[in-house]
Amino acid sequence: MWPAPDFLHSGENGCRCRPKAYIWPMTASMPSKSEVYAACLELIRHKIARLERALADLSEDAAGETKSSAGDKHETSRAMVQNEQEKISRQLHEASVQQVALEQMDVTPAHPSVRAGSLVATDKGLLFVGIALGRIEVAGDTVMALSSQSPLGLRLAGLRAGEQAAVNGTVYRVEKID
Repeated sequence: MWPAPDFLHSGENGCRCRPKAYIWPMTASMPSKSEVYAACLELIRHKIARLERALADLSEDAAGETKSSAGDKHETSRAMVQNEQEKISRQLHEASVQQVALEQMDVTPAHPSVRAGSLVATDKGLLFVGIALGRIEVAGDTVMALSSQSPLGLRLAGLRAGEQAAVNGTVYRVEKID
């Protein structure tokens, strides 16, 4: 899923949606694939560290609750903490799976067609095909990190420079692949 740009507009029937032809800003030279890869890896590692801290904090809270009052209030509080721990554990697992997928991705060689690990310059902006992280800033450019299994990732797979893919009525023209 594409994160909404910094602005929204009212579309048909009063819905608030992103414009169909939103173009992510690009500087004259795009960042290298290794810079984008390193930024993605750093983002995942920070996310995992944040989730591990949150899980540890909740464990401390749960231990503190055990020493507190008894009764329904205590049981409700403990159940809420447990639900939050389960939610964070799922998020931590998902982030760990993303980290493994990213670490196993072959990003070193340039390839003539789009595949997992490709940095793709399109007429709509820069895309890193591999794992879904959303918009990231790399060397002054905004790069959309998207899953190779996303609708756009699937449509771009195998395309070469000069070819196009359409998703939800938006056409993306591949300009360069790294």
